[in-house]
Amino acid sequence: MRTRVLWIATVALLVAGCGSGRASSLSAVVPSSSTASSTSTSSGAAYACVDPNPSVPAPVTPAIPGANGAGGMASAWSLDGGQAIVAPAGDAHPVVDRQQALCTLLAAQDSSRFDVLDADSGFSLVLAKVTIADQVLASPEDVGGEVGAQSPPPLTPFHSRLAWVGVIDPPFMSTCGADGFAPTSPSPPLVPYQLLILDATTGADGLIYETRYYSTCVGSPAFGPFVSTLMVNVSVPWRLLSRDPGGLFGTIAASVTTCDSYNGGANTSSAHIGELEYDVSSPIGKCGTPHPTDQIVRGPTVSDPLPLTLTHAPIGYRDAEPDADAGSVDPSALLCERSLRAGEVLAADYPTTIGELLSSRAGPPPGNLLVNSDANQFPASAQAGWCEAKSASGYAIYIAGPDGTHLSNDIFTSTTFMDLKNGPPALP
Repeated sequence: MRTRVLWIATVALLVAGCGSGRASSLSAVVPSSSTASSTSTSSGAAYACVDPNPSVPAPVTPAIPGANGAGGMASAWSLDGGQAIVAPAGDAHPVVDRQQALCTLLAAQDSSRFDVLDADSGFSLVLAKVTIADQVLASPEDVGGEVGAQSPPPLTPFHSRLAWVGVIDPPFMSTCGADGFAPTSPSPPLVPYQLLILDATTGADGLIYETRYYSTCVGSPAFGPFVSTLMVNVSVPWRLLSRDPGGLFGTIAASVTTCDSYNGGANTSSAHIGELEYDVSSPIGKCGTPHPTDQIVRGPTVSDPLPLTLTHAPIGYRDAEPDADAGSVDPSALLCERSLRAGEVLAADYPTTIGELLSSRAGPPPGNLLVNSDANQFPASAQAGWCEAKSASGYAIYIAGPDGTHLSNDIFTSTTFMDLKNGPPALP
């Protein structure tokens, strides 16, 4: 059985720029600039590329039939019995140049919503006149999206349209269950190419064409071809709204569209102190209605304070890998993070151990244990944590065990932040 993996990405933002560049106690934000040429995303805003000169991956294997080795087609390439035709462009001149097409398509996702940059795949780019059979376009593949997200508009016809075609050959993934994997593939062999097709005139329309292929499972027939909307990852503007008094997190404002799916929150870079990249996934063409959203932003890890000065990472199509080095995480902060309830954000933590907690008492002698009986299942040396969580109603301090479970009810509650740098507040 063929498996589709849903990649939920952060949505497109329509906020006004990166801030004014004027420092204040609320938002010390430094804008950055990008010099590459720009195209449009679903928001209608113009975007360049994060890296205007990205490295080019190795070409697909086997090579594109009919390619002339100079980024064009010497002869027509007919796929799946003529369902798709990639023909020579002749003397046509694209409005979107090759470099812009390259960085745009490197920022794309494949038909399974995996990033092209992350895929173990070749990549070959050609300029061609592309024709896709209308009956294929009429039934695009549903690859999933965020619940409630508006579907992209119908795919537009491709009849000998000038386009840039990024050809990839990502590894095929399947879960075959009890049937198991087939020892051999049927003949003739089918190469599971995917064609990332970008309109070479507007740069704002495109699709993915997935060629016919065999499943790797026993007894499974061939599948495809399939088409779906071309999705791209974009590093976009954001605006800092507030900082929590504890210094661990802040809130940024963004605008999303009804077509987009997204994760919540973002982290600053560990390699470039204070740099914040807010990535989105969006249809290449105009789609949806903007609406606002607030997102939590933190330092590189849950235990790192939010830097006092924030700078924008480069804005544009994300054709370069984001900073992925998260650094080390304080153990007590990590278990406090695991203990958070819905709607809570970690505001502060203080390390302790099970032994220290079991030896502590609150109230008049002989006092009451701070933790419940679940604490007895852990060794005295096991790491635990005092955790302060921020929610809509204020701040709450409680104790979390080594596995992130709550070992106490909320011991302290307050409408204002309580500093835990030197330990929890004095016990009653």
